[in-house]
Amino acid sequence: MNQPPQDPRPDLFGAISTVLKEQGAAADAAAAHDRSQQQTALDRDAALYGTPAWDTLPAARQAQVGRHVAAQAAAGTEAA
Repeated sequence: MNQPPQDPRPDLFGAISTVLKEQGAAADAAAAHDRSQQQTALDRDAALYGTPAWDTLPAARQAQVGRHVAAQAAAGTEAA
């Protein structure tokens, strides 16, 4: 009599799901690093406020820094 194999067959959908989860985790880690660098740059530019160097920043960057500082204030944190 034919008996089913004792070792279960690999599940194709399970294998694909695992690979996609691993790829997603790697992408999330890379994005978190990029966000961290962007936050650091915004904090550095926020520290320029009130100095002559602030006036050299483009208006778009000043607005971006302003939004960043406002978001931090709303969250209860402060730029370093």
